[in-house]
Amino acid sequence: MMVHINQMSKSKLQSGLTLVEILVTVVVLSVGLLGIAALHLTSLKNSVDSNSRSKAIWLVHNIEDRMRANRTNAGDYVIAVGAIPTGATVAALDLIAWKTDLTATLPSGDGSIQATVLATGATIYTITIQWAERDNATPTSFVSQTEI
Repeated sequence: MMVHINQMSKSKLQSGLTLVEILVTVVVLSVGLLGIAALHLTSLKNSVDSNSRSKAIWLVHNIEDRMRANRTNAGDYVIAVGAIPTGATVAALDLIAWKTDLTATLPSGDGSIQATVLATGATIYTITIQWAERDNATPTSFVSQTEI
């Protein structure tokens, strides 16, 4: 009879432990799933930032190609951040299209082009594009230099 009582008490103990084990498993699984969700969210945010950077690089190449196509008037492409281009020359129309693309493609997008004449007589153009990333109060910028 004694053996029978010991077996009953062990089975009652086992059923309680199984419930605790299940609860611990659920907690561990929940923490793991929250970690995966946080990792996915970070990945999505970085993907958006990467997309903006890719667009900025494309816009730099766009204006460089326009300047190379109008090489003799490349000096007419100099413009400051916040400046609104006007005119009907090829350079002015290119700048109008470029600034429009900047504002349409990048959040708070703007750009500038500066010219620096070297001692050798060559001109280096510095193209700067800036935009607002999702959480940054300060604008992000991309700078490229080219000789045309």
